[in-house]
Amino acid sequence: MTKAYILLLIFTITGLCTQAQTEATNEFKINGKVKTEKTISLADLQRYPTIELTDINTSCSPKKEEKAKSVKVVLLKNILDSVAFQYEKSRMLNYYYFLFVASDGYKIVFSFNEIYNTETGNNLYIVTEMDGKKI
Repeated sequence: MTKAYILLLIFTITGLCTQAQTEATNEFKINGKVKTEKTISLADLQRYPTIELTDINTSCSPKKEEKAKSVKVVLLKNILDSVAFQYEKSRMLNYYYFLFVASDGYKIVFSFNEIYNTETGNNLYIVTEMDGKKI
């Protein structure tokens, strides 16, 4: 087993249309060090518990402030909990990283520990509805 700098788990989120993305998609895939690759569709997201957030800043630009009055989301950890990871001992999960790739090419990486053992993981969501408009 090599040290933590090796990317062990890749999650490819190919989209889910939001205002900032250029290409709409209807699903995303979870693959890498998982027992079975999983595809999550928009319909599948409806089966997960939904949280409603209010007065959320939706702008990616510090120069322009945009707010949504109501945003419905699914907690990312709830989706990840439905995935069986490949590992021999649970401590091996300390070496796992998640790579999220949007349909527009934007990428972000989180470690397993960031998602499951810090407050960050309690604030990572998949948006399903914004101001009454489904994605």
